[in-house]
Amino acid sequence: MNSTSELERHSAASSTHRSWDFLRHGAGILPASNMADPLRGSNLGPADLLVREAVQNSLDERRADGDGPVRIRFERRVLTGSDKHRLVDALELSVLADRRRYFRGAHNWYGNGDAVLAAIAKPDAPLPVLAVYAGQAYYGIDSHEPANPRRPLEGRDAHAWARSLGLPKRSESDPGTTVMVPAAAATMHEIIESCARWWWPRMQSRDPDRRVEFEFVDEGEVLAGGRPRSRIRLFRAAGA
Repeated sequence: MNSTSELERHSAASSTHRSWDFLRHGAGILPASNMADPLRGSNLGPADLLVREAVQNSLDERRADGDGPVRIRFERRVLTGSDKHRLVDALELSVLADRRRYFRGAHNWYGNGDAVLAAIAKPDAPLPVLAVYAGQAYYGIDSHEPANPRRPLEGRDAHAWARSLGLPKRSESDPGTTVMVPAAAATMHEIIESCARWWWPRMQSRDPDRRVEFEFVDEGEVLAGGRPRSRIRLFRAAGA
């Protein structure tokens, strides 16, 4: 006979069960290829796409009561062995790898997606932590809502799951958002160059509330970067 506490534990476990939901074509659902077209047409590489979008979103969501520059940290890690297995299991990436047969014979970003899924399936293949998975899927808890079938983890469950992914521990007082990009194609050198190329006016702003500051960490090593002085000189010379 199940006790009340056993039933409660079963209910709690069911409410936090995570899984993938793959959207099917239908009214109001845009095919993944259409969603990717604006990015394909930009002629920008993975590093530029990542830096432009991530930094702009961070600046747009700056806290209204914030004081001083927005600080953004880019950190790159390459996962192998047990570290890779832990991430693959936590995100249930094997479910995506099993679907790679649908990408066979595809080209462009679909081909990149197939290569990423192949790397996931190989235990010894390094997995950098921006190739794009060319399909619409959401990962989370069953919401029991057909129009929005998945909802995110919250509270303690979210913190525990984030730690299982290897994300740094955060306190409730830490502002901002941590985003992980599995199977990233961009190198840290490319990211540093992209930050300097696209965001040098904000990096050099004399107004602390408009300035953005970057930190770059590659495999645990803090890298110097983000001082585009040559571009500043060219800009001043052109305006002289």
